[in-house]
Amino acid sequence: MSETREPEMPDNGIVRMTFQDYDRFLEQTDRLGTPVFWPSIEDVDLMEADPGKWILFACHLEEHGTPPKTKEEEYRRKTLRGFINRHLELCDDEEEGNE
Repeated sequence: MSETREPEMPDNGIVRMTFQDYDRFLEQTDRLGTPVFWPSIEDVDLMEADPGKWILFACHLEEHGTPPKTKEEEYRRKTLRGFINRHLELCDDEEEGNE
């Protein structure tokens, strides 16, 4: 199966997807050449209101972003990583199929 499945989001606000789907998503977004940036703290606060809507975008920014150049960008990246860590659970394909 080469098609990326939509991530699952139970009521607890954690988006769940397989490592394989996550890798496919990153490959697809890498080819887009979309500009990336480190979102402001306010932007991440908006993402927190609807993690299911924003988690893949946040992952795209984190994975394809250039290294932070300033202390402010470092803090923004750390905040974005915190959002991702709170709202994304990656699992093996076998785990996904067992539930």
